[in-house]
Amino acid sequence: MRGAYLPPTKDGWVSRLIIMNKLTVVVPVHELANDKDKNYLDEALRSLAEQSDKQFDVILYLHKDVKYKVPSGLNLNLKRVKRDEKFSYTQAVNDAVKTEVQTDYFSVLEMDDKMHPYYIKQFHAHLNFYEDEYDLYMGLLAEVNAENQFMGLRNESAWIVNNMNEIGVLDLETCKDKFQSLSLTGAIFNKESFLEIGGLKEKFP
Repeated sequence: MRGAYLPPTKDGWVSRLIIMNKLTVVVPVHELANDKDKNYLDEALRSLAEQSDKQFDVILYLHKDVKYKVPSGLNLNLKRVKRDEKFSYTQAVNDAVKTEVQTDYFSVLEMDDKMHPYYIKQFHAHLNFYEDEYDLYMGLLAEVNAENQFMGLRNESAWIVNNMNEIGVLDLETCKDKFQSLSLTGAIFNKESFLEIGGLKEKFP
């Protein structure tokens, strides 16, 4: 899969935003063990409701035994999906994409994470800029030492801290060579390409 990194947009790009829904956010929940878990999920959904760009769908993917009430006042185009069988994170994402996601792109928000208020706005702007050319969008951070020498690339927190200011493309060879740590947290996938490779795998060979 090819990848484009996803920094904040310039103010001048706002007028180029795509209006139609191109993105679905999947929130998989296999259990809520206690009030702390419920609070985490409340905050995750609240971070979606606080997106500056409202043009996206949400799928709340739940096990049938999960009892949860979405906090009142959240303005979300949200669909609940309940499954009888126990499922892993991988199974939940793959099934949701195959059977429920109706948009060209999707992302996954784990219930104990939050999404930066401008993240979806930035994605739509970059998608429009690149005209659907890439299969995977994610935020990247370049790590440097005390002497400001490049050490490697990371992406776990980039989608949250929102402190980048360049746009560009990395090929897979560069990613393999330069990444110190790679997480798909906050990544935005092209649905068709995701299904073509068989979705997420429970483990690597």
